[in-house]
Amino acid sequence: QGYTVFRRILPPTLIRDLRRVTDEAREMARKKSGGQVQRLQPVSQYELDQQPFIDYGELPKLVDAIARVLTPRHLHGNRDLFGVLLEPRDTPWCTNWHRDWRDNAVGLPLELWDEVFSDRLLQSDQLRPVR
Repeated sequence: QGYTVFRRILPPTLIRDLRRVTDEAREMARKKSGGQVQRLQPVSQYELDQQPFIDYGELPKLVDAIARVLTPRHLHGNRDLFGVLLEPRDTPWCTNWHRDWRDNAVGLPLELWDEVFSDRLLQSDQLRPVR
């Protein structure tokens, strides 16, 4: 239904290293942007120990699992793209509903999006305002 869980695929040592470096990332992001910051991205642009991110991106079991579930062309772990999501320090907050693929894909032909993925119900007479 939209996601896959790879149980126990990350070794505990890698999880420990990722937690350590993302704890540093959180403090770095808060120092730069305040307590409500929710993302540090891309990780390659910050003075962080990059090795845990490299190890994550190159982990053979994970690379193989992604290739089997999707295709060998699907990649993860590009440090020039990915970021660390952070919890806000002071006040709970969430991002409004959005579609990352449409809104963040450079060069995406939006006509194709509208043709293939539009919410037809929203464009029809079937949807009536609640009174």
